[in-house]
Amino acid sequence: MKSKTNKYEANSEAIKDLFAETGLTQKSISKWVRDYNLNFSLRQYQRAVEGKILKEEVLNGIAVFFDKFLKEERSSKRNITLKDIVKDNDKPKDFNIKLSNGKLIDQKKYQNETVENCYLHRIESHEQITKIIKQSHSPKVLYPFNPTPNQINLIKKILEDFKTIFASFKKNDKKVSLETYDNLGDEINTLNVISGFSNNVEELKKEGVWLYSNNFIFSSIHIGLAFTEDVYEMFVRNKNYAIFCFQNFKTTSITFEYENSYPKKYLEEFVKKSPLVKDVSHEPVIFDLLEEHCRPYFENKGNIFDMSKTNLIKTDVSELLTDEEYQQIGEEYKKTEEDNAYDDSYDPRLD
Repeated sequence: MKSKTNKYEANSEAIKDLFAETGLTQKSISKWVRDYNLNFSLRQYQRAVEGKILKEEVLNGIAVFFDKFLKEERSSKRNITLKDIVKDNDKPKDFNIKLSNGKLIDQKKYQNETVENCYLHRIESHEQITKIIKQSHSPKVLYPFNPTPNQINLIKKILEDFKTIFASFKKNDKKVSLETYDNLGDEINTLNVISGFSNNVEELKKEGVWLYSNNFIFSSIHIGLAFTEDVYEMFVRNKNYAIFCFQNFKTTSITFEYENSYPKKYLEEFVKKSPLVKDVSHEPVIFDLLEEHCRPYFENKGNIFDMSKTNLIKTDVSELLTDEEYQQIGEEYKKTEEDNAYDDSYDPRLD
């Protein structure tokens, strides 16, 4: 785990592009930073836009802000993390791609891609979790502590809520819209789920456990029918996992890491340089052919999501004062601090 003394050079252009996606004005940043329990000032943001070297905790806060805002307010499906807003000056990480049949791909290009990550944000509402579940194909559940019986019962209830929410999407896809009072039953069921989930999350907090979640994209080699539907083609499949983490401490976010031997960019180059195309007559053995084709370069075609390769780290971010601390200090002091932290004369979109 990196210490708070670590510093990185901010990627100016990447930060400008992300800010443009938000559609925000400079004056509105303070509201979202406060809502998300983050603590970076506009001046610190300005320095990031200028490409300055900043502490990891500041840049993590900026990355968390972009990831959370773009997902919850702009329906983005990609993950934004620290590595997306800094210039890569780290030493290469260990790399373990199995290579044979000559140097098909230059390994060095992907030495900094083997650890993939996303921020797991603290869940406070039904709306947050609904968006995550709706985007996902499969769930992965983590609880890296020994829960008590009461905590276990509440976690079970929340997992049942996840099943109900996911099932509701399938039902809505098939349902024919009819404007009748009979259909108000569906609205009542939805409200019951929202109420039940909210109550379960609040009860879990009372037991000292918080829910964190986000979507994580896992890429692997796959084969399927092409658009012509008479040939099979190898391609990179992106599977969206909903990561649910129950943890016995409260923080803004947790960093979920996955040590991936076969990064997405490597897979894409492999497909490009070593394509596999077969007509439909090979359908009975098509997956055997894919296995044979990939064997010299991959173990299990790189399509196994291995939970033993996951890691959870408390994100190195400075948090805002708690609501109780705000109340003690008073609204006047809080307003003064905001006025000092945010300079309204600067609009980063004009750079």
